[in-house]
Amino acid sequence: MQAVSLSRFKYIFLLLLLSSQASAVIVDTTTLTDLFENLNSSMNAIWQMLTAVAYLTGFSMTCSAIYRLKKFGERTAFMHNSKGLLAPSALFIVGVFLMWSPSFIDIMVFSLFGSDVQSTLSWENSTSGIDWAEAIAPMIQTIQVIGFIAFIRGWMLVTTSTAEQSQPGSVSKGFIHVVGGVMAINITGTMDVLSNTFGM
Repeated sequence: MQAVSLSRFKYIFLLLLLSSQASAVIVDTTTLTDLFENLNSSMNAIWQMLTAVAYLTGFSMTCSAIYRLKKFGERTAFMHNSKGLLAPSALFIVGVFLMWSPSFIDIMVFSLFGSDVQSTLSWENSTSGIDWAEAIAPMIQTIQVIGFIAFIRGWMLVTTSTAEQSQPGSVSKGFIHVVGGVMAINITGTMDVLSNTFGM
């Protein structure tokens, strides 16, 4: 038993030694800010791709809802069907929301914050002496893309909540994703609200 633990210790020591030697040889000058600036160079293309995904998903959801409503309207008195109108109606509404997602996001941001999406921070320095605007600027587009993904996921959760065997709390979880996604899309406005609320 002691020989096994001693051999593990040797391997761990060897790995630590190799990693320290490798880090001593390779001088990496890339900082986290550089990483986010490089990532931001492709964010516009990612944003356009996610918008296209939202359009296609919304279109397919709307077509599916129309087909389900057509089947619901064609049933006769002898057909037993326990499905109601809630699922196709929710699918249709969410499909329309996703097809109009840029306009709908602008409406929700204006409703929550009273202004359009801000691209820069309106406050410069805090009392702590840290220039938050410079530190957070490279991460803004990344957070906005994550917010857009959360926005789409929230609407998908809302549609799955109308299924027959859905988990309880799916609707509230979906709306929290939607509101959180909108707050992340307007991350600079959210940060302004938090800084004014908590006096940061």
